[in-house]
Amino acid sequence: MKIGSRKGTQTQSKTGCLLCVCAPLREILCLFLLLSLPLYAQTRKLTAVESALVESSRAAIIKTGISPKYFAEHFRLERVIDAPGDRRVIWKFSVGEYVATLNDAVGFYTDEKGRRINTHAIGNTLSASHDIKNTIPRKRAEQLMRVCIGPYTPGGIIYQAFGTELKASLLFMASSIPAARTEREKEAREKSERKRERERKERARSNPSQADMMEEEDEGEDAPLIYTGIIDLETGACTKGIAQADHPKPVK
Repeated sequence: MKIGSRKGTQTQSKTGCLLCVCAPLREILCLFLLLSLPLYAQTRKLTAVESALVESSRAAIIKTGISPKYFAEHFRLERVIDAPGDRRVIWKFSVGEYVATLNDAVGFYTDEKGRRINTHAIGNTLSASHDIKNTIPRKRAEQLMRVCIGPYTPGGIIYQAFGTELKASLLFMASSIPAARTEREKEAREKSERKRERERKERARSNPSQADMMEEEDEGEDAPLIYTGIIDLETGACTKGIAQADHPKPVK
């Protein structure tokens, strides 16, 4: 980086901005300004109230079971919000190839001495945590998800209490992509829908209230199956669930 010359030279920072034309008496000032640039890129200083929220949230996370050393190595403050009706501390948790966002909503109660005591939702989110040392590779997690539910749409990485023991776990979530229907299946479905429509109209003529009840029962029939998969990124175990998806019925 060129600071200047006696004749005066345009000085350019690494960001590509022209800063000054340094004459002999201005060289020291220019150098000071250039070296001071990184200071302006730092995150703003937290207020005393925000700092207290961050420290209180940190303590609540550590209380669930992880060690202070592990917290310092794997958690990074993303944002702190201190607004009326909205107090939150947002953290980024990273381990191995994975990053998850934790949102700690902060409430409060007043004790018998009139003091305001913070409460943290993160305690219920994590329940019982531990220091996660090892995780399976991402490619392995994706392979296990395909074996578990077939072709899928990724849903993201989350860190929360999971399972019957409510142990804080790092999880990869996804939902399956419904298999395309064959022409024969489409024809059979359309034929079934036409038949149900005729029956609905007949019921409507004879008993309108019964027709409404039967129509509600018919909803969701023959809808393509959608599976949900949750991979534990420590053990590789997959938990498979089932749901249904269908096109919304047209509004008449």
